[in-house]
Parts: sequence; C-alpha cells; structure tokens
Amino acid sequence: MAVTFSELTEPNPGASDDVAGLSVMSVPNYDWHSRHGNINIIRPGKGLGHPALIEYESLPVRFKERFKMIWGDPYTLIKESIMKDDVVTDRRAREFYAEYILPDGCHIPDEFQDEYTQNASVINLLINTIKNMQAMRRMYNNSTPIDFSTIHDTSEKLRINPGHTLPRSAARLRAKMNEYKKEGYSCLISGKLGNKNTVKITEEGGTFLVMQKRRRVPVMSDKQIMIEYNRVADNYGWKQIDSVESVTNFLNAPENMQRWYDAVHGELKAFRKFGYKFKTILPSLRDALWYGDGTKLNLYYKAYEGGRLVMRTTQVYEVMDAFSEVLLGYHISDTENYTAQYNAYRMAVETAQARPFEIVVDNQGGHKKLDNGGFLHRICRMQRNTAPYRPPAKTIEAAFGRFQSQVLRQDWRFTGQNITAKSDKSRQNLEFIEANTENLYTLDELKEAYAAARDEWN
Repeated sequence: MAVTFSELTEPNPGASDDVAGLSVMSVPNYDWHSRHGNINIIRPGKGLGHPALIEYESLPVRFKERFKMIWGDPYTLIKESIMKDDVVTDRRAREFYAEYILPDGCHIPDEFQDEYTQNASVINLLINTIKNMQAMRRMYNNSTPIDFSTIHDTSEKLRINPGHTLPRSAARLRAKMNEYKKEGYSCLISGKLGNKNTVKITEEGGTFLVMQKRRRVPVMSDKQIMIEYNRVADNYGWKQIDSVESVTNFLNAPENMQRWYDAVHGELKAFRKFGYKFKTILPSLRDALWYGDGTKLNLYYKAYEGGRLVMRTTQVYEVMDAFSEVLLGYHISDTENYTAQYNAYRMAVETAQARPFEIVVDNQGGHKKLDNGGFLHRICRMQRNTAPYRPPAKTIEAAFGRFQSQVLRQDWRFTGQNITAKSDKSRQNLEFIEANTENLYTLDELKEAYAAARDEWN
C-alpha cells in the first residue's frame, strides 16, 4: 500500500470542514523523515504523472492516524475503488431498454433507461461476486454458506458512486437478484411506466391543454387549465382529470414543453433551451476574428425635457477582437444604425493598425447597408452573420457582461445589466440614483467616462 507525496504534504480538496486545510505533514517534515530513513520511499518522484510513492506501513503511527482523519482508511478506499472499477456497463441491457415498448406503446424515457442499465450492471457485479466466493469455497472444500450481508454492504457502498436505485433492505435486494436471474432485464422496469390505466389525456385532449397553456389572454395557471379542460371534456368524450399534478406532468413532459415554452417564456429562452447550437472554436491569434454588436450603454446621464431634469440612457456599438477581448472601436448614439457601425469599424481598424481576417455581426439593417456598400468586404477576408437577439451566438455578448459587471458597475450611475441577469450585483441602486439626479453625467461627461472605462478594460 503506497501513498503519494502530495497526499502527505497537501490538504485533501474534498475534505470535510473540520479537517479542511490540514495536511498529514509539512514538506520540511517529509524531507527530514526521508533523509533519516524513517519512511520507505518506494519510488522517487519522476515529474508530472509519476509522483513519489511512500509505503504507507512505514509511516510513523501519528502520521497514519492523521492520514486516516484527512483522507480515510487507504485499505477501505482501495477496495471501494476496485469495486467501482468492476462495475462494467451492461451494453446488452442498454440495448434492451432502448428497444423496449411499454404497454402504452411508448419507449422507456431516457433517464429511466440510464437508471435501469446501471441497476442491471450493479446486479451483474453482485452476482459475479457471489459466484467468485462460491468458487473459492469449493477450491478449499469449504461448505460454509455465503453471508449475504457482505453482498448487501457492497451494494450500499456502490449506491452513491457509481450509483444505483436497487432495494436498500438486504431481504428485498436478495429477492430482486433472484427475480433478475429468472426474468432478466424486464424485472427492473417499474410497473408504473406506461400503465394504460393511468392514461387519461388523449392526443386531442393534450393539444387542448397545450393551447390553453399558450394563451396570453387570459394567462391561465395549471389549475385553471384543468378546470377549463374538465368543463369541455364531456363534449369531446374525454375523461375528467382528477388532479392538477396530471396537467402539470403532462405539460412538463419534454415532448410537450417544446410546444408551449416559446409562448410562455419568449422565443429567445425557448431557443436557448431547445435550439440547436454550434460551438465556435475561438482564434489563437489577434485580428483573426472581430465581433461587432450594439448594446445599451449601462450608465445613466442627465438631460432636460420640457424644462424638467430627467435620467436617460443611450446605446453604444462596439467592435471587439475575439482573441484578446480588446475593445477596438466604438460609437455612441441613440440608435444602432449605419453611421454608428461605420464609425466603430473605422476606429477599430485605426486602433489595431490591421484588418481582420473575419468579421461576425448580427443580421440587422445597418450591417446590410455596410455590406451592400462593400465596406465590410474591403476590411476583411470573410464576413458572416448570426441571428439577431441570440446572445450565445456571439462571444462579444459574454465579454459585454463581464465588462459591465467588472468595470461599469464601479460607477454609481450604473443602470444594471440586462433583465435576464439574476445576480443582485447586476441591479442598479435606483433609489440612490433618483435622489442624486442632478449629479449624473452630462452626455459629454458620459462619453469621457465610458472612454476611460474602456481603457481600464483593455
């Protein structure tokens, strides 16, 4: 039994709070004991992936006790590790559950396929363990019956890692294993899945439920949808629904959620949840890829409207180098138009003293005018569009978020980030700002402050 140099001299990153930050011994202490031969170094360290190995039994008793307190009993740990490695995924079980048809004519849901496959794999290990124990007994002419408690202990040690949902009691576990030997994979499938007696919502009734969920005038809760369903059910020959949970479970099933999610939460959130996405491999050199996008300039400024002091915000169009996340060019205006985009790209080229290989923008009107005029093609080799209002489609959106939270947020005039940001830190202190409206920036001062913020970010 060997332990590594890092296990002796570094804290256990997954240790509980009472031993967090503690190590078995210090590095000078390790050096002293190894120099005086108090510990047996089985293998000296040979660089990354080949750490020094120290014989556990050669450690002084106080260090053994400290090791058990911080890392656990190494003999128990190695047995559990070997058991986890012995759990081999049963591929035939996975194929069986993937092809199995439930009584209602549906396939087993994916999450249950994974659960049943894992349970079958663990039972296979337990059965093989019993067979090995019986073989060893026969080899030594030992007729002592096998103590099932050891099999039960093994099952419980495997419950969390790699995980399974087999019975917890020893008697029920033994019965399930015997049933598995006789009936095979099918005995692990819950009888509640696909039970036709519980199916009340027909295809036509399900469409009615989805239609009510999509309604915006009026917006209906699941209980109100159930009441409306039951009101018209007799007219269509549908069975009455007894509980709100039946409606909620039906609507929240993955295949049904996609039918109403966009109407309830908006097209953008529906795309994030269900839309197909490509992964962009970011460049390894500067000026390989520039992103351009407009966003709200997240600082308030003051203006006079009808002789009255008011708070206002404006827009900024930014051009960013994807490799370095340097903000190269920008233009501040109330609208994201052709002029703002042209000035931002012109400044970006002047700042970088180079032209990009590729430019990525969203497909808005100003970009089309730039493209039709040939401007974008003159400053880059390739230009492509992403769908507008798709933040995940452009790396610049994530950079905007960090620029706002790390730099602009330091200014008390901060407007807060977008409405989908969940952290309290992304909100503005509107009460304080409204009490100090006269101290807000003028528009010219805002432009100077934003320029300084960009310099700090860069």
